[in-house]
Amino acid sequence: MIYKGTQKKMIMLRDTGSKYFEEAYFIIRENAVRRESISETDMIKEANRIIGETVFRSAYGGEAVKGKGSSVCRLLWYTAGLLSGIGLSFIAVMLVR
Repeated sequence: MIYKGTQKKMIMLRDTGSKYFEEAYFIIRENAVRRESISETDMIKEANRIIGETVFRSAYGGEAVKGKGSSVCRLLWYTAGLLSGIGLSFIAVMLVR
């Protein structure tokens, strides 16, 4: 359906960092444009966040993200924390000797 006389604002991101997508287009909601508290920088950060989540999901087989993070993401953070703790413990033991 085509509307005559309407105007949409859009953000276009190039070089998304994805091996699948070269560019991304975001159509901005009308109520977001009307608010003065939202800057262009905030909108670009949000667009980059969405792209980052999409790239992360596509790297792990396109699984849907449920809640605030996927189980793969939680597992990666848990493993990183565990390895950091082991590394810090090792350093502490070596310093005490």
